[in-house]
Amino acid sequence: MDVPTRWNSTYMMLDTTLKFKNAFTRMAEDLNSPLMAYFKEPDKLVDEDGVVQTNSRQCRVGPLTDADWDNAIVFVRFLKVFYEVTLKVSASLRPTIHKTFHTVIVMEKEIDKLFVAPEFATSLDAEKVLADMAGVVRTKYNKYFVKYQDLNMLVLIALILDPRFKLRHITHRFKKENFDEDDVQIKTREVKGVLMALYDEFVAKVDGGIHMRQNSTT
Repeated sequence: MDVPTRWNSTYMMLDTTLKFKNAFTRMAEDLNSPLMAYFKEPDKLVDEDGVVQTNSRQCRVGPLTDADWDNAIVFVRFLKVFYEVTLKVSASLRPTIHKTFHTVIVMEKEIDKLFVAPEFATSLDAEKVLADMAGVVRTKYNKYFVKYQDLNMLVLIALILDPRFKLRHITHRFKKENFDEDDVQIKTREVKGVLMALYDEFVAKVDGGIHMRQNSTT
C-alpha cells in the first residue's frame, strides 16, 4: 500500500496495520508461525523495476517491537490531518475552493503544533523523524501559501460567497488571530474591494445588466 512519494498512502498503510496490532503480536509470540518464518528468510534485493536481483545474506527486519508500534501511532496521529485535508479539497466533480481557507489554517496550525504539542513530545525515535518531516512540510507549505493571510484573494472571495460565512467571517477570523485592528480593517476593505470589482465585471453580462448599480464606484 505504500507509495514513498505520497504521505497519504503511508497514513493508510499504518492506520490499517494498527488495526491488526493484536494479531501481529500473537503471531510473533509463536516462534513457529509463518510470520516468524518470513523474518528468518534472507532479504531480497530488488531493482527499480521491481525485479529480484539476488538474495542478500541479511534476514528481513522484524517482527515489530513495542517501539515500532508506538512510532506508528505517532505517525498516524500526525499524518491523519493531511489525509483528511486531502479528502476535503481533492475533488473533480464538486467545487472545493470555498474549503481552502479553513483547510490552510488547519495545516498551518498542525505543522507548528508538531514542535511544541505534548502529544508529540515523546522520547521516541519518531519524534526526530516527525520534526524533520514537519520541516519538509513547512517548506512545501510556504511554497504555495507562506501564511494564510497572504492567500490568493480569490480564495477569500470563494469563502465569502459561501452562504455560511460571508465577509464578516473573514473579519472575525483575522481578529481571532490577534491581528492589529487597523490591519484587520485594511484587509477587510481590500477583500471587499476585490469582491465589488468582480461584481462590476460580471453584472453587466447577467440578465442584460438589469442588476447593475447606479454608481459602480460607490
